[in-house]
Order: sequence, then C-alpha cells, then structure tokens
Amino acid sequence: MTRAMQPVQRGRGRPRKSEISPHDGILQAASRAFAQGGYDGTNLRRIAADAGIDVALIAHHFGSKLDLWKAAVDSLATRLLTTYEDGPAATTDADVADRVRYALRHLIRVNSDLPELGLLVSQEMHQAGERRDYLYERLVRPHHDLLVPLIREAIAAGVIRQQDPEMLFFLLVTSISTSSALRPLIARFSEVAGSRERFQDALEQSVMANVLTL
Repeated sequence: MTRAMQPVQRGRGRPRKSEISPHDGILQAASRAFAQGGYDGTNLRRIAADAGIDVALIAHHFGSKLDLWKAAVDSLATRLLTTYEDGPAATTDADVADRVRYALRHLIRVNSDLPELGLLVSQEMHQAGERRDYLYERLVRPHHDLLVPLIREAIAAGVIRQQDPEMLFFLLVTSISTSSALRPLIARFSEVAGSRERFQDALEQSVMANVLTL
C-alpha cells in the first residue's frame, strides 16, 4: 500500500476548552463567530463570551477586530494547506491517481472537521474590499495553486474525465465545503450525516465515484 493510499488518521476531535490556550481559544471562537455572523454581524464581546475570557484579552492578543479576523483566516489556511505541502499530493513520487485520492480525502476531512471554513469564505467573497482580497491571497489562491496542477495532470493521464480543470477545482471546493457546513441539514435526509465520521466516509465515496475514472 502506498503512502497516498494509507487511511487518514482521524484525530480525537477538538480539544476540550481546558486544554486550549487563551490565544487558541480566541481564534477558535472567532472563526465560528465570523463564519456564522459575518464580519459586520460579529462583535468582540460575543467572541469573548464564547471563548470564556474578558474582552480586553482580545486586544491584548490580537489588536483590532480586523487583526483578529485576519488571524482566524491565517489559522484556517494553515490547517488546510500544511498537510498538502507535506503529503503526496504535492509531490510526483506517487501514482497520480493515488495523489488525487489523497488530495480529495484531505479536502473532505479538513472541511468536515472545520465547517466554518466554507462558511467564512462564502460570507466574504461576494463583497469587494480588503477582506475579500485577504481571503484570496491567504486561502483561495494558495489552495488553487496546489490543486489545479494536480487536476491538470490527472486529466492528461485519464484519471479524471476531460473537462476544464479550473471549473472542476471550484466545483469540488465549493460542493465539499458547503456539504460539510450543511451536515446538520443533510442529517434530516440521510442518517449517515448524523455521525461526522460516517458522513466523511459517505462524502468521500460519492466524490471519488463522480470524479475519478479508475
């Protein structure tokens, strides 16, 4: 079994609040709040209450509300991109089909573990301005630049059906992130969505069946 085909190790979920530093606790609370309410609809007191800290600590750790928002984006981008860069999806050593499977599996797992990721992007990308530009530079473009070359290679090798690689990239990213964010709604129609792990497995099976030719 190649490295790319080895099962992704599942973590034990998010750490308990008692295990999280104030800095990380604020980031997690901010990511949830900005994803749910958008930048304008979120205030620092709400974030502080969710993190269980005094609101003054936010300024101490991060400065302004915009600085906190940017830090939340950076944190999510790091979690999304780091394992791509370290894994077989970013190399040419493994078979292209294995690398595509790894990349899709990783995309599904990260979005399932971080449903706020897709929500945060959808909240901001339709509005021109500094925040949209920041999301593009820190999250969208690096993600695009890692995956689209792999998609192009897979199409050329016949692993993925002939199509526009740019359109496929955005279709995959938006459909996976939206499905992950809407898991509570999907659970009303499919019992597998009631469990995060079963949902990940079912989504992975569906994506692989619809994307890969092999």
